[in-house]
Amino acid sequence: MELSFYVEIVGIIAFAIAGVLVGIEYELDIFGIFVAAIASCIAGGIIRDLTLNITPPLAFTNPVYLITSIIAAIVALIVFKVLDTKLEKRNIRKLKAAINIFDAFGLGIFTAVGCSIASLHGYGDNFFLVTFVGLITAIGGGILRDLLASRKPMVMRREIYAVAAIVGAIIFFLLNKYIGPRIALYGSAAATTLLRLIAVWRHLNLFYSIKNTDLKIDE
Repeated sequence: MELSFYVEIVGIIAFAIAGVLVGIEYELDIFGIFVAAIASCIAGGIIRDLTLNITPPLAFTNPVYLITSIIAAIVALIVFKVLDTKLEKRNIRKLKAAINIFDAFGLGIFTAVGCSIASLHGYGDNFFLVTFVGLITAIGGGILRDLLASRKPMVMRREIYAVAAIVGAIIFFLLNKYIGPRIALYGSAAATTLLRLIAVWRHLNLFYSIKNTDLKIDE
């Protein structure tokens, strides 16, 4: 199997855990938590495959993706149930911190894997396609997960999220072109994850406020 497959499995585990945490935070029932976790894991990959004309998408032809996401969700549910059952303010803060950490790893891995699969299918020299596929693979599942939980999608908030995936995709393109696919895969995943974690840690964002300005729409 391709290296990207094994890296993607790690990403699926990370996103499944993030999906479970989001489900717990927003008080979904057991079924809702599983739906949020599975959506986190496979939605972006489905869009990626359809973009690359991979039909049917790998999520429907290779049961490993679905099975891995379900097992990861079950284990995460059991662990979090054993560790803590009360959502007090202190625990909610810890929960959100855990979501950000696992989500950052999933974001980095899925960005790199999306770019890698685009390259493996002959589009390695197409900068815009590689970047788009890496981006949509990374954020597609998270968007659907957040919408299912009635949560404002991370990508629509004033946070460095999609931008981190774009930077990671660009890094993949350059490393793949001038060094090689293995370094590109690891380098892209690491750079995206690190950028996202730094943004969370330092509270960096791209927010631009138009409050208190003289802008008047009616003029």
